[in-house]
Amino acid sequence: MRIARTFIGIHSDLGEEIAANAIAKTRSPILKATEYMDNGTPITLKITLDEREGSAVFDFTGTGVEVWGNLNAPRAITLSALIYCLRCMVGHDVPLNQKLVNIIKPKSLLTTVLRTKLCRCEVSHESEAVVKNSNAGEKEGSGCLTPVSVIIPPGSILDPSEGAAVVGGNVLTSQRVVDVVLKAFQVCGASQGCMNNLTLGEESWGYYETVAGGSGAGPTWAGAGGVHTHMTNTRITDVEIVERRYPMLVAHFSLRSGSGGKGYRVGGDGVTRELVFRRTVKVSVLTERRVFQPYGMNGGEAGARGLNLLQRADGRLINLGGKTTITAYPGDKYIMNSPGGGGYGSPSDVRTSDEAGNGQYSAYLERGSVYEYRMAQESV
Repeated sequence: MRIARTFIGIHSDLGEEIAANAIAKTRSPILKATEYMDNGTPITLKITLDEREGSAVFDFTGTGVEVWGNLNAPRAITLSALIYCLRCMVGHDVPLNQKLVNIIKPKSLLTTVLRTKLCRCEVSHESEAVVKNSNAGEKEGSGCLTPVSVIIPPGSILDPSEGAAVVGGNVLTSQRVVDVVLKAFQVCGASQGCMNNLTLGEESWGYYETVAGGSGAGPTWAGAGGVHTHMTNTRITDVEIVERRYPMLVAHFSLRSGSGGKGYRVGGDGVTRELVFRRTVKVSVLTERRVFQPYGMNGGEAGARGLNLLQRADGRLINLGGKTTITAYPGDKYIMNSPGGGGYGSPSDVRTSDEAGNGQYSAYLERGSVYEYRMAQESV
């Protein structure tokens, strides 16, 4: 009980902290951002902040409709991506448990509302949230995370119909939701925005890998090259294992030099990975950021877009696009160039590092539970 009350005390001003920091940086209580999937579908976000109440409304109205393909993302994907972003932006740990998130679906089915809180929540027949603290005698809402409301249009790529294909929503669209949230708050340059999914195999076996790319730079850090970001924590199979167990050779695997966006802080480089096949196999790629580059922030340049190529054994080179399935034959080579991260700050800015947090540049520092988790992962 003592631990629980400590968490409640720490997080009761979560909304106030986020709102105050964002308004101080942008000088506006209304934040807007739009990002486009490679097929042109917009993900549009308008954030309305109330610093006095410590509340926020995340409105995805204007986002494109459900798509013919597997990039549709169920509501839970958007909510998870949003919570991840909020955890990155606060200066203390936010525990993840079943009481942290309650989804309230209005009777009209016009919106989906997310309210994050550490207290008991009851919903009336009219689908209005009635927050009651478990401890009698305390005022309503005391000890709770201030509500964050999320509006997601039904029938959109972020709230598709029941029969819509959604596998790409988990591994790709989730990344782009993070891009648009961090863009609205002007936190840092975009990371690669993709998990670079590659699957291949025959009837009797299959192989699946996700390939790293560049992370975005921020006001006090350069982007990291050759890393997974945001929605994934997978590690690629060792080259020796790949070549011993599967009919292919890893001909090349390195950082993609110069693919990170230029800036006062440079974005991280993507990678180049080349696989040569020794048998006939089916190859499928599911990737993003092959059309639109990862954005830079505050004058930083965009990272390089990704590129998927197939080089036939006779030397013919074919651009595969971002999403396709093809048959590869012995001697064919698959080449993946993953996206780089966006830069931060103008490349011509020659200020010393002591001045990096002043002027138009955000004083945002990496912190919070996500940062601590990443540090723990990178230490092993």
